Amino acid sequence: IAFRIYELVFPEVQVPLENYFLYSVFSMLVTLLVSSVYAVSEFVKQWKSSELKAEQMKQQVLRSEYESLKNQVNPHFLFNSLNTLSALIPENPAKATDFVQKLSRVFRYALQHSDSATIELGNELDVVNAFLFLQKTRFGDNLRFHIDVPQAFHHRQIITQGLLTLVENAVKHNEASAENPLAISIEMIGNDYVSVRNTLQRKKMMQPSTGIGLPNVVSRCGALTERPVVITEHEKEFEVKIPLIN
Repeated sequence: IAFRIYELVFPEVQVPLENYFLYSVFSMLVTLLVSSVYAVSEFVKQWKSSELKAEQMKQQVLRSEYESLKNQVNPHFLFNSLNTLSALIPENPAKATDFVQKLSRVFRYALQHSDSATIELGNELDVVNAFLFLQKTRFGDNLRFHIDVPQAFHHRQIITQGLLTLVENAVKHNEASAENPLAISIEMIGNDYVSVRNTLQRKKMMQPSTGIGLPNVVSRCGALTERPVVITEHEKEFEVKIPLIN
């Protein structure tokens, strides 16, 4: 184009045809070089970004596991669990043995998956069942739960401790009494979401919140999938929908 403009401005000058060819090749090489530098620069930038995101994800998982384990070994949890166990031993030794096994499973879960950002939905549901068994043994009919997740979805991936965190929060922050039983429901919504829904009846004397649980779940899901965590709060119901991870 530059040569053609030059010829139009100065009609007496004729640019040799070979110059067109040589300078076109030269221009293409320069363009290729600049494009290559830009592509490499973008690749390095994306690689550093993914490394940073992976490190942040690892830190979030560790914080979540620490918070979960801390909740489980706090004096209230141990005191309530041991009280329940001591009452079970003389009345129902078989159930007491089952209680100890479930308690061990909940403790072991956080330690076994310290490096896993995701876990199979079936494995997550197993530990949630164990946790709810412990709480059901403690609260009796004051706690009701229902889990309806078809076996076909159990092989899908979900963030580690995602469902467990939500169930822990429901028990921790809501009243469970004869007057106001706490109901927790876990079920599939379509093919890509798991819903954790509970009756909303906040305790008058709430335990102090760390602010890590639910925001941590939202943040970790955001790092792994474009589908958002959906949080819905009504007057008498609280629901969180967690996306499955492809």
